[in-house]
Amino acid sequence: MKPTMLKIASAALVCLMLFSLASCSSDKSSAVEKAFTDEGYEVSKSDANNETVKPLLGLLLNEEQIEHVSEYEIMLCVPEGLLNVGNTAIVIKFPSAGDLKDFLTTEKDGEKDTSTYDKAKEDGNINGNCLLITAGSEARDIFKKA
Repeated sequence: MKPTMLKIASAALVCLMLFSLASCSSDKSSAVEKAFTDEGYEVSKSDANNETVKPLLGLLLNEEQIEHVSEYEIMLCVPEGLLNVGNTAIVIKFPSAGDLKDFLTTEKDGEKDTSTYDKAKEDGNINGNCLLITAGSEARDIFKKA
C-alpha cells in the first residue's frame, strides 16, 4: 500500500511542478517591462482610457476590441527624449498566450481565421502573452529580445 501511495504522490507533485512551470514561462510581461526599463524607457501601468493610450489603441483596434482590452493590464513604454517619440510602445498583457490568440482570431463563414494573429507573430508583435503596439522599430527590437 505504501509504495502505491508514494507513486501517486510523486506523480501528483510532478504534474503540479509541470503546470506551475508552464504557467510561469508563458507570462512574459515582467521580462518585457525589464527590457524596456533597461533601455531607458519610462514604463508605467495604464488602462485603455488613458489620454495617451486610447488614441494609440484606436489606430489598430475597433471600439469593441478596445473595450475588451480594457480588462487587461496595459504598459505604456515611453523613451527618453522628444526625438524618440516614434518609439513609444503599448504592451497589452493578456492572461495567457491562448487568450491573446483568441483575441486576434476572427470567425468567417464558421471557420476560424488566424491570419491577424499569424501576421502579428511574424512581425514580432507577440511575445508570450503580450501584444505590442508601436510604430517604432527600436521598441519592436526590445520587445522581441525580452
